[in-house]
Amino acid sequence: MKFTEKEIEAMRKAALMEEHKSIRSEYVYIGDERLEFMEQDLFEPYVRIMLPKTFLKLPEAFAKKMYPSESRPEVIKTNPSMTVNFAFSYFDTGIKMDEVATCTNYYLATMRRMYPGNRYLENGERFMDEKRTRILGWYAFSNPTLDGHRYNIHAFTEIEGKLLFCIFNASKEKYEAWKPYALEVFDSARSGRKGGNI
Repeated sequence: MKFTEKEIEAMRKAALMEEHKSIRSEYVYIGDERLEFMEQDLFEPYVRIMLPKTFLKLPEAFAKKMYPSESRPEVIKTNPSMTVNFAFSYFDTGIKMDEVATCTNYYLATMRRMYPGNRYLENGERFMDEKRTRILGWYAFSNPTLDGHRYNIHAFTEIEGKLLFCIFNASKEKYEAWKPYALEVFDSARSGRKGGNI
């Protein structure tokens, strides 16, 4: 049985996608895009996280439009087309790991009250490590914008006794492809200091 060049290329890509399923792989396909992730400092020396090498700091003018509030996230990273965004805030608020789920539920309840027009999709907690000692609380929702709906994940965890707030947002199409990898990005958050939690 002979395969066309197009079929062979599709099989090759499927095999590569099967082999590279994690942001910790040499590279990973998300949708049709081949991405390499690397660990980066967010709030040196306190927080490090895995992000795509090609993601850049969102220019200030765009950050003000995307997050008009003065309490916008401190770090906003975006892909070159500005269609996929990660944002992070690291609060002085003291928190313990066993308080992460309660904190997440509080923020979700506040969001539901303040923004009833959003569509709330799902929420939960997950262990960030194999030892099952670090917890990530998260919820997903879509919100209406001028150019359609944006899909978002808000996530929370504790690093060095303080609250790390993580945001992911994208269009619906990109959200579907990115969701498992966005959660894996959040799972990769750790202390940047030697001997910090991994």
